[in-house]
Amino acid sequence: MKILISAILFFSASLTFAYEIGERIIVRGPHSGKTIRQVVEAYRVPNSGRTPTRISQQAINDTFSFFDRYYGAERTFTQTSVWPQAGTNFEYISLQGVTKRGPAIWNADHIVILDFSQPSSKKRLHLINLLTGEIESFRSGHGRGSDCEGMACRFEGFMNENSNRSPLGFFVTGQTYNSQQHGPAILLIGLEGRTSTFEGNDRPTTIVIHGAWYVNNGNVGRSNGCVALSDSDMTAARDRMEDGVLFYFYHPSLRGRGINVSGLTNPPQPLVSAVAPDATSSQDDDDSASSSDDN
Repeated sequence: MKILISAILFFSASLTFAYEIGERIIVRGPHSGKTIRQVVEAYRVPNSGRTPTRISQQAINDTFSFFDRYYGAERTFTQTSVWPQAGTNFEYISLQGVTKRGPAIWNADHIVILDFSQPSSKKRLHLINLLTGEIESFRSGHGRGSDCEGMACRFEGFMNENSNRSPLGFFVTGQTYNSQQHGPAILLIGLEGRTSTFEGNDRPTTIVIHGAWYVNNGNVGRSNGCVALSDSDMTAARDRMEDGVLFYFYHPSLRGRGINVSGLTNPPQPLVSAVAPDATSSQDDDDSASSSDDN
C-alpha cells in the first residue's frame, strides 16, 4: 500500500511539474509534502554574521513563470563557439557563433537565480533543486562596470564588448569548457530579444560562469561582467549548473518589462513580468569587500 501511495504521489507531482513548477509537490527528503514554491519562499539565505535575507519574491515569480512557459519550447539561436587552443589542453570562446536549433530550456533538475537586489557581500546566487527543494547560496562578484559601492546598479549596454557590465534577464547554461585563465567555465546563452523596455541578451558574448581567486569569504572583487564564484564553490556547484539550466540575472528594474524569447519556432504570446510585493528584506548592509578587478 505504501508503495502504491508513493507511486501516486510521484505521478501527481510529475503532472504538476509539467505545468507549474512552483506547485510541484516534493516527494522525498526533508521538504517532502511541500511545494517547491513554499520551500523557496520560506528560505532564509545564510549570511555569516549578518541578518538572514530572502530571495526576492519578484525574482521567484519571474523565474517560475518563465520556466512554466518556455521549458522544452523549441528555438533557433546563435551560440558562442568554443575552440581548442593549439598545443594546450585549454579552449577559448569566439564571438563567431554557430546557429543551432533546440529547446529553450532543457534541464528540469535545477534553476539559478542571481539576485542583484542584494550586495556582493551577501550570498545572492541561489542554486535551486527542483526535485528536492534543496537550495544552495553562494557569493558572486559582478562586473566592475555595473558597480555602485558593492551593489550592481548599472546595466545599460551590458552586451557591448568591453563594457565590463553584468547582464540582465534570462539565460540558459551551456557546456563547460576549460579556459586558460579560470579553468572550468560554463557558457551562458541569452534567451531574450530586444523589446521596447529591454535591450536583449541573445547575442553571443564572452560572459560565462567561472571561479575566481578574488571571490572568497572575506573578499568579493569585481569581474569584467562574468559571473564570478569562489574556486571552491565553482567546483562544488558546476555539475548542477551546466547544460540547459535556466539562469536569471534579476534586478528590481526588470519589473513590468516585456519578455521576448527570441527564435521560437512557435512563439506564444509575449510574457510580461507582473509587479508583485517584494519580500526581500531591506539592504541595510554595506558591501565592505575590496574591489579587486578581473574577468
